[in-house]
Amino acid sequence: MREVELKAVVDDLAERRRKIEAAGAALSFEGKISDRRYDFPSRELSARDEVLRTRRYQSSASTKTFLDWKGPTEVRDVYKIREEITTPVEDFDSREKTIEKLRLQLT
Repeated sequence: MREVELKAVVDDLAERRRKIEAAGAALSFEGKISDRRYDFPSRELSARDEVLRTRRYQSSASTKTFLDWKGPTEVRDVYKIREEITTPVEDFDSREKTIEKLRLQLT
């Protein structure tokens, strides 16, 4: 999958949301998102402009965790574009042990 990202400061969240929904968009998640990024002690992933992270989505209904790898960033106009591979994590403790065995550290 290719991720195309644009970050912006929003002046009026309610108004922007109304306009986006009027254009046909639908809210897909509302809740807390938390990330953990990992790298080797040598910072090898950062040197290659790659990211390995876990992302946890927490809402009142559920908690879901994903392991993501992101490739080097390409910038086109104001958009960041990069390859992204995502997989769900069903067993958080096993994922933690796997990261530890690979000698990856939180960054």
